[in-house]
Amino acid sequence: MPCIKPKETDAIVSLSIGIPKFLPNERLKMDDLIPSKTTAPIDVSSALERIGGDEAFLYDLITIYTEDFSEKFTKLQRAVESEDFEQIRELGHNLKGSSANLSLVHLQKASYEIEESGKEKNIKKAQESLFLLDQEFRRLQDYLSQKNLSILD
Repeated sequence: MPCIKPKETDAIVSLSIGIPKFLPNERLKMDDLIPSKTTAPIDVSSALERIGGDEAFLYDLITIYTEDFSEKFTKLQRAVESEDFEQIRELGHNLKGSSANLSLVHLQKASYEIEESGKEKNIKKAQESLFLLDQEFRRLQDYLSQKNLSILD
């Protein structure tokens, strides 16, 4: 049986889960790109604590967040396509804050990476982070739909 080297393992994992292969010194760590399947995309108890325990209000905030995210994500895609690093940074910063306020830790982390890519003027990192952000938002949507759009049941 042939021996697989660590770099080959990353490439195989990248291909099998649909993550583009990055240059070793410019890429995010694979652990950063693959969300933990055991961790929910939202920490409900933390989010409720932040807003005083009002479940109906949290539901409203999540609804607003998902609507706002779609608009910002479209703008972010355009900013990445046009390499508008200031817009990338600004949108990443905005999404990072709103994600943090709702205890959406994985979306917060992905948004941070977007923000940093704008600061660094690193288009490859911006593209990678945009992919991660999209994956994390899909995870949130799946989670909410599994809970019948009520995270509080």
